[in-house]
Amino acid sequence: MNKQYTHIWQLLLAALILSLAACERSTSDNPVLPAIDQATAPVLHLDKGMTDDIVIDLDNPGNLVLTWDAANLGEEIPVNYTLFAAANDKTLEIPTSLGQQTLTIALAEFNDQLIKKLELTPGQKATVTFTLTAAPLLDSGAPEIEGYIVTSQPLTVQITPDTPDAPQYPESIYMIGQEFGGWDWSSDGVVEMVPVNGHPGKFWAIRHISDPTQGFKWSTKRDWGTDFASLGEEVGFTTDGGNAYVDKSGIYMFLVDYTSNTITIETAQVFGIGDVFGDWNAGDHPLSVKEEKLMSITATGTGELRLYAMTDAAGVGGDWWRMEFIIIDGQIQYRGNGGDQDRVLVNAGQEVTLDFNAGTGTIK
Repeated sequence: MNKQYTHIWQLLLAALILSLAACERSTSDNPVLPAIDQATAPVLHLDKGMTDDIVIDLDNPGNLVLTWDAANLGEEIPVNYTLFAAANDKTLEIPTSLGQQTLTIALAEFNDQLIKKLELTPGQKATVTFTLTAAPLLDSGAPEIEGYIVTSQPLTVQITPDTPDAPQYPESIYMIGQEFGGWDWSSDGVVEMVPVNGHPGKFWAIRHISDPTQGFKWSTKRDWGTDFASLGEEVGFTTDGGNAYVDKSGIYMFLVDYTSNTITIETAQVFGIGDVFGDWNAGDHPLSVKEEKLMSITATGTGELRLYAMTDAAGVGGDWWRMEFIIIDGQIQYRGNGGDQDRVLVNAGQEVTLDFNAGTGTIK
């Protein structure tokens, strides 16, 4: 065989080797999944020593440990597992880590999810059904075949949630700034916020801001050291240098909500309700802004004056009375967590005017 033929055979052999390598890579990079009815689903278990009747004790909560036999979705195909817990027609998704076949669930945290998300009643035994899904993971790290999911047989566990300790919220919240007491805690201009009736951890106030460049902040005491400009989530305002700011002047609703760690500032909405204004439909009779910092409304009938503030952030729904107030002897008096307030009679044609910064009101 001459050199020319030898060179040709070498080229052909090299091409064959490259072709075989490419086929091998193609097969490896694109694994073939079995028909979904031929795939092996995971098998979910309680870990050894775990009981299927769990009574959670938050003083000594412990863990719930689940294990599973691996799913088989094809040779060398990694599997993504997701655990689900269901009760009361509600479902809670619990993610797992890739390659994991054991999941430890802290019952102290799970107790809260059982109550809030699955709507279990503390102290009452309920059936919680666990299932585990398995889906293939390819190069992208995410399931590439929509609907290719196999599910374990359900595992039922009887769980009795414990009664959680009531959250500890501040009893009072104060707001201070250049326009709210001149940064002097001893000033009468410092704002003592009003509790939302029957909603611990929520406080509100309405005030006019004339200069938005002047910041403000809050505190749980009339003193420095417990002051803050944010609880974590800020709605309707910004913070800078440890103070809070709005972007323009106006009459604002300030709502501090410890239950969601949110402070919301928005344009104030104040309403009248009752025979004085024609009906008892919430939201029908808004007060209007008067002379920039005042709010007013004119009575159309005679009867007892009922006034209230409204904000969706308070979460009181149609319970308008949870943010109610009244004018007595020229002063705005807030209901807060108290009962029904003293009543004041108003005649048709009288104008009700409020100055929230001064804490005063008139009926003329």
